[in-house]
Order: sequence, then C-alpha cells, then structure tokens
Amino acid sequence: MKTVKIRPFLLLIANKLLQAFLPTPFFAILGLMLLALLLGTAGYMLIEGRTLANALYMTLITVTTLGFGEVEPLSTTGRHITIF
Repeated sequence: MKTVKIRPFLLLIANKLLQAFLPTPFFAILGLMLLALLLGTAGYMLIEGRTLANALYMTLITVTTLGFGEVEPLSTTGRHITIF
C-alpha cells in the first residue's frame, strides 16, 4: 500500500489552482490592485458615506501615494480605513 504525504500533496494542488487562475505574475498583481481599489472604495462609501466618485478618488490618491489631500475631512474610522 502506497502512502501519500498530505502536505506535499496539498501544496501541489494549491500550486495547480494558482497556475490555473493566475497564470502569470502580472495577473496576480493586477488582481491584487483591483481588489485594493474595490475594498478601499467600498470602505469609504460604507463608513464615510462618500459618493462612488469621491470614494474612488480617495482610494486612488491613497494607493498611488500622491497625497493630494482629502475631498472632505475624514472621521477617525475613515482614517483607520486609510491606514489599513
């Protein structure tokens, strides 16, 4: 009876899944950037009550580190979202 080591087997499956869904590092980086934009925009909209345009603007200037300043002053919770 052949024994299969669980950990290498799971790593092999995880590697195959990553290769299937993220074939190149470019798509992985692009996906992470889009995820950050979506989460940041949703956070500003839900917590600060911003419009889609203002929330996306705040997220973009934060992610790109331009630092133009806030459209409106942030609450303490909004500042925590910005730091996160």
